[in-house]
Amino acid sequence: LPFNQDISHIGGSSTNTVDLANAFINAQLIANTATGTTASFDHNPTTETGKIYALADAMASCINSDGTTGCSPLFTAATPAGGTAPTNTWDAVIDIVKNPANNVAGVWNTIGSTPPFATTLTKAPKDWTLSLTVTGGGINSPENVAVDSQGNVWVANYNSGNASAFSPQGAPLSATGFASSSLGEDFGLAIDSSDNVWITVEEMPQYGGTRGSLVRMSGVSSGGSLGSTTLFANPSLNYPYAVAVDSNGTIFVANNNGQNSTNLVALNPTTNTYTPISDNNLIGFPVGLAIDSNHGVWLPGSDVYGVVHVDGSGNVLSSSDCCSPVSWIAVDTAGNAWVADLQNSDEAGDISNGAVSELAPDGTILQEFITTAGITNPSHIIIDAAQNVWISNLHTTDTTPGATVTISELSGSNSSSPGSALSPAPGYGLDANLKVPYGLAADPSGNIWVSNTGNSSLVMFFGLAAPTKTPMPVTPQAP
Repeated sequence: LPFNQDISHIGGSSTNTVDLANAFINAQLIANTATGTTASFDHNPTTETGKIYALADAMASCINSDGTTGCSPLFTAATPAGGTAPTNTWDAVIDIVKNPANNVAGVWNTIGSTPPFATTLTKAPKDWTLSLTVTGGGINSPENVAVDSQGNVWVANYNSGNASAFSPQGAPLSATGFASSSLGEDFGLAIDSSDNVWITVEEMPQYGGTRGSLVRMSGVSSGGSLGSTTLFANPSLNYPYAVAVDSNGTIFVANNNGQNSTNLVALNPTTNTYTPISDNNLIGFPVGLAIDSNHGVWLPGSDVYGVVHVDGSGNVLSSSDCCSPVSWIAVDTAGNAWVADLQNSDEAGDISNGAVSELAPDGTILQEFITTAGITNPSHIIIDAAQNVWISNLHTTDTTPGATVTISELSGSNSSSPGSALSPAPGYGLDANLKVPYGLAADPSGNIWVSNTGNSSLVMFFGLAAPTKTPMPVTPQAP
């Protein structure tokens, strides 16, 4: 989808040919072009087959007609809000999947009385997003997610003592994951420019479950073998949760227990030098952090200061009482920080179901209490190369038993209306069986990957985002 402008213009930049090829391969995960049926797999993912067949049935109502009155209902239903009606089936299906929440029932109603494909759906889906759900590969209570330069997706598992990795098509690179005696209660994960995978270990199993450490995994081949595992342990690492890689190679680690150390540590992996950075009593117990292009670090603050921005030496650049408690922060190319606030409390102390805020580089609050687009208890936040903001929602206000939750999308700071909803009121993905989604990552083919913690799985949404360079730079870029 991100590589399609119209039927005559399909392609990408000369620097993103591999990921364009991956996008074409990913299309084979949706349907087998030789048989016209949904795809079958030699590994363990599942797709929303009922929705795929329903969409094919809607297309068939036009394809199997004379192309005039038989296509009018589909073209009308597929027309984007404020847009131009498509004039062929290619543009119609692209309009539908690029605007998956637009007139869902209208598209469903174009299905004829004797459709060619046997969909299992009995009513219109919640939206037309298409997802791939992956299990296996040692995945167990997945937390943070990141994508390497080859498009492989890495997952930190909190309960299994290993890391999971999957190909761009969701095939496990190792059937049981990449295990190490150094891993255990793993939460944070980041990938550097050399494709080294950095994982925080909240408690060190080899030391009786105390203090915590940092593990670097290197040299994973396409055959699923691991080159090396290196343990980084130091007294300054104290229940480390989050990790991020600066453009200069510095590894920043946020400690979630600063009683015996500061809550931010800078590691030079070349010299194995640890530099605890003074927090001036402003930083609370951070579970996330973000680095900007000037080597500054944004972290969740204490109860009084929701967000703190420090330079690489710990000098406070700004602090804001915009939000608390903060679960994650992402920085865009303008230097603005987007903050996921798990349970926002206003000045009167009333607690809400969370919100998103936007801060300027100097800490000025540009927007706060953004709750549109389905945002409910936001747990993680990322920005794609189009500067659009993506949020995973940990919970839902839907009280229906078994109700699933969603991901949300907001326009970024480069738009005429930053923070406006791009996803519908409930969010995207109500049909994807998300349960306690946490980590998010965008890949160079434009897919969004979500760690589905409640179901111990990984969910990929086809083509929702802009293709984004990986490993993710400190601010998002196109490949």
